[in-house]
Amino acid sequence: MTHDDEAQQIREALWATYDMDNGALRNARAEDVVARAERTGDVDLLLDCLRGLMSAYEFSAERSKMFVPFTRALQLWDADPSQFDKQQAHSLFWWFKWVTSSMLDYPEIPLAAIEQWLVEMERRYRLAGHAARTVRWVEFYVAWHLGDEDRAAGAYAQVLAADRDSMSDCHACEAGSMGLWESERGDDKGALERWAPVLSGGLSCAEEPHRVLAKTLLPLVRLDRLDEARANHLRGYRLARGNESLIATVGKHIEFCALTGNEARGLEILADHVQHLDQHANPDARLSLLEAAALLLGRLDALGLGEQPTAGPAGRTWTVAELLAHVEAERSAIAARFDARNGSDATSRRSRERVAQPPLLDRLPLGAAARRLPRVPDAAAPTKAAAATAAGADESFEDLLTRARTLRDQGHPAGRPAWLAVEGALAARGGTDDLRLRAELAAQRGIRVAGEDPEAALAAFTEAAELSAEADLMGDAAVQTGRAALALALLHRPDEARETASRAVAMAQAAGADTRRRAGVQLSRAKVLGLLAGHENDDAGRAAARSAAEEVLAQVGAAAAEAEAEPRLHAIGADARHLLAGLGAGDAVFRAALLREAADAYDDAGQPWHAAAPLGALARQLARAGELGPARATALTALERGEILDDAEETGLLHLLVADLAGHQEDHEEAVRHALDAARWLDEAGLAEGPGAAARFRLAKAYQGLDRHAEAAEVLQSALPDLLAQGEGQGVSARRALADSLATLGEHAARAEQLLEAMAVTSGWTDDRGSHAHLAWATAEALADAGRVADAVAAYAEATRLWRELDAPVPVIRTLRARGWLLARGEEPDLDAARAAFAEAEAAAVEGLAVPGEEEWRAAFREELRGEAADTARQLANLLRQYGAEAETREECLGLFERAAAGFGELGPDFDRGRATALLGAAEICAHAGESARARELLGEVLGLAESHGDALRQEARRARRLSDWLDREAE
Repeated sequence: MTHDDEAQQIREALWATYDMDNGALRNARAEDVVARAERTGDVDLLLDCLRGLMSAYEFSAERSKMFVPFTRALQLWDADPSQFDKQQAHSLFWWFKWVTSSMLDYPEIPLAAIEQWLVEMERRYRLAGHAARTVRWVEFYVAWHLGDEDRAAGAYAQVLAADRDSMSDCHACEAGSMGLWESERGDDKGALERWAPVLSGGLSCAEEPHRVLAKTLLPLVRLDRLDEARANHLRGYRLARGNESLIATVGKHIEFCALTGNEARGLEILADHVQHLDQHANPDARLSLLEAAALLLGRLDALGLGEQPTAGPAGRTWTVAELLAHVEAERSAIAARFDARNGSDATSRRSRERVAQPPLLDRLPLGAAARRLPRVPDAAAPTKAAAATAAGADESFEDLLTRARTLRDQGHPAGRPAWLAVEGALAARGGTDDLRLRAELAAQRGIRVAGEDPEAALAAFTEAAELSAEADLMGDAAVQTGRAALALALLHRPDEARETASRAVAMAQAAGADTRRRAGVQLSRAKVLGLLAGHENDDAGRAAARSAAEEVLAQVGAAAAEAEAEPRLHAIGADARHLLAGLGAGDAVFRAALLREAADAYDDAGQPWHAAAPLGALARQLARAGELGPARATALTALERGEILDDAEETGLLHLLVADLAGHQEDHEEAVRHALDAARWLDEAGLAEGPGAAARFRLAKAYQGLDRHAEAAEVLQSALPDLLAQGEGQGVSARRALADSLATLGEHAARAEQLLEAMAVTSGWTDDRGSHAHLAWATAEALADAGRVADAVAAYAEATRLWRELDAPVPVIRTLRARGWLLARGEEPDLDAARAAFAEAEAAAVEGLAVPGEEEWRAAFREELRGEAADTARQLANLLRQYGAEAETREECLGLFERAAAGFGELGPDFDRGRATALLGAAEICAHAGESARARELLGEVLGLAESHGDALRQEARRARRLSDWLDREAE
């Protein structure tokens, strides 16, 4: 092999390293390339390979290895600077600053050596004619690291005063450092102003905006710009995830989660990078990650989750408390090494301060799914009852009891903590023999746990009924028996539930109970019958439940007519109307009226907060009827009314309804707000996997509507397991939505994988072959964009087959053309196969045009097919010009362009763009063949079309004028 051949192979191997992902494999390949170059004795080749190796090290965890290739290059420079061309010399001085500043990251490098390198850098830069700005930047980093604020401030001032030159860091990196300095000095607003050009996309580089997005998080929270903080976290973590050169940046995202009530999300991020707690090669970056981990784990331990299992370094299982102890030991050890090297406690002091930060917010909803952490009460915290007692410590026991009973009679949500205060005060007094009070307390216990623990509620209501009977309060005993029947129904014990409900009604009648109690017991029976009918899908049971509810309304109405009604009776009537509507009474108009009446009745009862439930039901009914505006307004009113109820499930579902309605009305900002709230409340209610996943899907769709695809993709990827669990249809929709965002983000390989997974599901959908065909088409496009040409060709073939089965000629034509283009430009181009694909496309158009029929839709369809036939000719001409032999295909291409132009011309003005592009293609062929007169004639037609269409054909007109000018120059 000649030297030139060997050098070319080495250069090709070098270029290949630049296309690899950052990390150990790229580094190893770059090291091998340097070794091969060294053996050739070719200094020029070696310098280029050393530069490639330094680039690989810079963007990996092995950054410290840069010193070796840099020192080798510096030796070559000192031996003979003339060996370096302009680019190689530039690279040498460029890397000088990175090597010098990187020394700070390794505590084993003495401080004196770093300071000497800084002096040497300044000397060499001055001799080479470079500006002082870059040297002052490095001095700033040294001083900042050492905690010497005066020196850092002086160097920073000199940076701002100095001119930029070819050695200056990119604008994005400089902005990142400037903003962080402002933020560290307490000027969050000034920092964000520095970072603004990077955040807007005006400045970027290989690692920006990745780093800046993370740096903004806490300043934004401190400035109460929470929407921006959320967006920057979702967007920024996607960029930093898994990148070993951005481990410190990942730490900032963990820190943000720990300080904003998102500990579960932070724990998942830590789990994705947990290997770097012990194994990252850069001590400074590892220290930053350890600090963030210690902060997060400390928060979890303080929340009583120290015994929670968690991911940790390999080789053993970990709890939060154990990992915290390990992380703290590692963090302290590394900080001490830096302190010893630096001769100060600056590193350990700043490290401790970061770990000790108090939370900034109780909770900032992020929208992304995270594993729900268990609720473990802090043993040192007071019980709810004691807390409530403490809140009313200045009240006498009699006052506490009077307030609790008043709030209960008002149906006010504050009644529950008031009864807890009574319990706490009573416990402090050693209990009571008052049967009525004991019955009341038992009833309140049952009410508190009914939704979560029907078994405990049954026991409490049974106790309350027995105590009331013992106190000869038979009306109250009947009410508690009715509640026990409801608990039995919730426990799916139908016979006992029906018998107990009927017994409660009989008890109330036998006791001569007042109308409120009799109506209340009858309402409990109606609810029992309704619950059981729902469980058993029993129409007769629903009818019985409606009859019982109607009897309640009759009792309430009679009492009102006799002026016996009290506010609590109005509430019972409201509850009965709500129940009747839910049981399907009457038609939709009647049910809507019932729900409105129920809301009004709660207002009459002085309980407007309870109007939230019927208003929510009304909003859902209006939404099903397509009345989106009224539905949305009603749901918002329900949210306002129910604000004090603290019902996580109902609040979350109402927010989800508003988000859905806003999304359908393309009010995406509103949809984002309510979808975030829906996800937060549904997570709180323990419904993250079902309705919570639906809320995240709506959130992602809203982000897509706002072109915020990074956030949409992050939310969808986090929620994907839950969405897949909702069934095949939802899973396919989720994967397609994710693929749409990944396409916009340019993540084509990931997009293709999502679509392939979706295709695997839809291949079995015999009743929906159209969805499978659309997916095959989209998958082919994604595979082509990802560079998987052979797979894309196969996917296009599958899409074509499916569209043929569905008798859809237009998609058949388009997939055949796309397949033809891929065949022509693949790794092994096959022009004959490409021609065959285009011939099939043309045949499909002819076949579709031959289908008889005079319907109006068929005439429009034929026009579309004629347009596709003309475009097939135009595209084939372009393909042959690009990939065929010019001399052999010139006449064929000219004929195809002319046929396309004629075909478009027959179809009218709507197809004039296609006609103009075909005419331009023909004109270009004629111009380059020396047929200038014919070319000018064709260009005249193009300009005429452009004049009649204005801006719509501006690009075509520009091309025509450029070609006309070229013809003029050639004529001269």
